[in-house]
Amino acid sequence: MQFAAQHSTLAARSIMSRVQYGLRNTPVRDNALRGAPLEAQGFRHLSEFLGAVVNASTGGGDVRLNAYNASIPGTVGSEHGGTDGGFLVPPQFVGDVASNMFTPDSLLMRCDVRTTRTGALYVPKDETTPWQPSAGVQVAWEDELADLGLIQSKPIMTFATLRTRKVVAFVPVSDELAADSMALAEHISVVAPGKINFAVEKAIVSGNGVGRPLGILNSPGTVVVAKDAGQATLTLSQLNVENLWKALTPVARKNAIWLVHPDADLALQNLTTTTGVGIYQPPSQTAPFGSLLGRPIYLSEACSAYSSQGDLIFADMSAYLAAVMALRYAVSIHVWYNYDVQALRFVLRVDGQPWTSKTIPSLSGGASRGFFAALAAR
Repeated sequence: MQFAAQHSTLAARSIMSRVQYGLRNTPVRDNALRGAPLEAQGFRHLSEFLGAVVNASTGGGDVRLNAYNASIPGTVGSEHGGTDGGFLVPPQFVGDVASNMFTPDSLLMRCDVRTTRTGALYVPKDETTPWQPSAGVQVAWEDELADLGLIQSKPIMTFATLRTRKVVAFVPVSDELAADSMALAEHISVVAPGKINFAVEKAIVSGNGVGRPLGILNSPGTVVVAKDAGQATLTLSQLNVENLWKALTPVARKNAIWLVHPDADLALQNLTTTTGVGIYQPPSQTAPFGSLLGRPIYLSEACSAYSSQGDLIFADMSAYLAAVMALRYAVSIHVWYNYDVQALRFVLRVDGQPWTSKTIPSLSGGASRGFFAALAAR
């Protein structure tokens, strides 16, 4: 299967650096704030910035806030100033929030992530296989000076079309609490990204593709592996694991991870082969939740409930294409102005889908394989 997916720790670092770059390099006018460190802008931490917003909402002036507003271009409608409806949080603080969201071990960062500034992403792809005997690029053994025009062929290209969807956290906070509690802003800056991150993870696993990403479990390219004959409810077997392994293409097995519902974890730990050798390996530095057949386990509440279809998934996440726009973080003082309440808003735009839209036929006529496989209900 030919597709332009790339996956490794390097890919995760690359997307993180691109997101951070987009957040930290806000264009500024030619003034004293250009290139100035955070302290020079007057805000030592996010709580001080929220306190300045509180002062602005009560009619008080703040030189630091005025200086920050002046550093942002005013030629377009925005939320950088109170008169426009709110205040964009300084990029340095947004970068800290993004770090809480785009952690290297998150499911999103294991995908083939592409950043976009337009909200849409169009990527060409070729779903033919190297062993496909017709259609797509072909090769042939030829003698010297043979007419190569007789074996000419051309690729069959389609396009993956992604349009980013909004995931929003909208948190009201009283002015008094925002002004008095230094820890509040830091707490929300951790909790809100965590909520958004899980919403994205849930969509990657089981999204229906309507207003959100198309998830692995709803993709026509995912292989559904049947339960064992007569298998009881709330069980996992060694044969289940082996059949999931066989359902992936050889190239996918090298990159794949096991997505496991936490309630299924203990059942996996007790699995052994017919010779009594354990196929489960305990946690290690490279596999903090343990491993199966040498591939790491990733525990997630985003998986289906134990014993239902999708509680155990074998997935090559590099075969999942995700489009991401930079995180936006703003504070509004006008939504509940009469109640002295300000609103914190976090917005991330994301879309995604598996690179492959169908299973992959075997050359020898055996069962089709894929880059994702899910165990059926038991």
